[in-house]
Amino acid sequence: MSMKNVILIMILFVFPTSIFAGEKPTWITTKKHPRYPERLYILGVGAAKKTKNKIEDIQKANNEAFADIVKQIRVTVESKTVVEQLEIISLNVHQLSFKSQVNLKLGD
Repeated sequence: MSMKNVILIMILFVFPTSIFAGEKPTWITTKKHPRYPERLYILGVGAAKKTKNKIEDIQKANNEAFADIVKQIRVTVESKTVVEQLEIISLNVHQLSFKSQVNLKLGD
């Protein structure tokens, strides 16, 4: 066995097999990354198969990531608006009053 083959075999054993298998980083499946705490960020993951059109590949991955973010957002919006107008005309007295009320509730 030549020295070249021994070095090649050592390299194969030294490097984890995940590098050669193309294993995904853990943050892709867990959606957690130490640089982006969950209380401050929503992490979206998107991937695309590599083709000859790099710009299109990036766009597909970005679209997937944005769709992933949308799946994580839940919100309920309620709104109630009341507007009242009262006008009183009697003899020489003209009285006009307005009242408005707005209730807005945002939450999950």
